[in-house]
Amino acid sequence: MTILSDFSELVQINPITTCWRWCGSKHPDGYGVIGSTPAHRVAYLLFVGPIPDGMTVDHGCQNRLCLNPAHLSLKTLEDNGRDTAPYVRTESVVSLALAENPHHGPDTLLTPAEVAQRLRVDSKTVTRWATAGRLTCIRTPGGHRRYRESEVTALGG
Repeated sequence: MTILSDFSELVQINPITTCWRWCGSKHPDGYGVIGSTPAHRVAYLLFVGPIPDGMTVDHGCQNRLCLNPAHLSLKTLEDNGRDTAPYVRTESVVSLALAENPHHGPDTLLTPAEVAQRLRVDSKTVTRWATAGRLTCIRTPGGHRRYRESEVTALGG
């Protein structure tokens, strides 16, 4: 196997955010890793080019697991720290922003437990429905599943 085939097998593309979510090993700080190298640096090297000394690879999307080269840019450590300061990495805020529905405006996102309660099924059933494509799942930047309230309501919830 090549590094590109290994890489592509461990990336999940989110059609809403266009983030390429790393599904491989993770460092305790929340970044993906390939061996001991941050996965976003490997992605930048593979798809964009060399990383000059003294530069960091910044996630413009603020998703530490994202490897989409269109979301990555080079910054100095000082610039990266300054640009990141205003962001609050909370899944609920990001998830609600991602749930924008052009026909109905923002849609409330529900947890698997909330969906299960509304539809009177086990939360594992909700996960199976999402895997089978019966219910659309939105992944938060932290990888948690969320479901559009309007879609759950249409199913009878």
